[in-house]
Amino acid sequence: KRIEPAGSLQDFWRPVFAHGDKQLKIVYSDTSFALWQDLNGQDLDLGDYLNRKYLDVKGNRLFNVVMRRVTTPSDMSLAVNLATLTTRFGGSAEPEFARDVDSKFFHQGNVLLIGSRRSNPWVSIFEPSMNFILAKDDQTHAPVFHNRSPRPGEAPSYAIPAMFDTQKVEEKTYTSYGVVALLRGCGKQGNTIIVEGLNSQATQAAGDLITDPQRLDLLLQSMGHKAGADVTPFEALFEITSVPGGYDNPKVVASRLHPAEVCKEN
Repeated sequence: KRIEPAGSLQDFWRPVFAHGDKQLKIVYSDTSFALWQDLNGQDLDLGDYLNRKYLDVKGNRLFNVVMRRVTTPSDMSLAVNLATLTTRFGGSAEPEFARDVDSKFFHQGNVLLIGSRRSNPWVSIFEPSMNFILAKDDQTHAPVFHNRSPRPGEAPSYAIPAMFDTQKVEEKTYTSYGVVALLRGCGKQGNTIIVEGLNSQATQAAGDLITDPQRLDLLLQSMGHKAGADVTPFEALFEITSVPGGYDNPKVVASRLHPAEVCKEN
């Protein structure tokens, strides 16, 4: 007999599967695309991704890099955890590489996006109505979350130092940030979940926040969620201590509710 999750897991995931669609489509990141942008000093958008601008061989000294279909260990770990979780709701998980989906994909039920728009450009569909947006600092070129409408006590941006992009990142301990969002889907039914971070540890933490009962409890409590009720669509920015091979001390530093549809296709 199948035993459904209880507590925070039930509150978070019940509305995702509330409309009879028991499938969760997981779009994992295109790490080669992000690496190609970093090495070429470029910032491509979803249109460039769909047009395969990065595959233009002329002058592209890193063509062999971007041609590789590579993702991260944290993406794969989260996909496995989600596959287990969805079966507890009588559902299933369908992993897809970001390069293999199209816009119609987002009108067909529940979708979970792993990674920021630099590694998963489909996130940009939802960014126009989101408050915490990942970009690159104009001066340091470090990844940063911009806070579009800071509230009292919030910073206008949350970044990691630029040095950690290139200098022995696996040997450093520093503060990093990530975002978890539960949003209405592009269609009349379905939901979209986004997990992203400024580094791989923050993305891993974002995935843990929606699959680990204790961490999800802390996330929902920080937003004043009432236990036993369906979770209202939201986005939450959290902080971690990034350590070699992992992270510690995740805590939410800012959040917003999104009761209305937020999908804005380009």
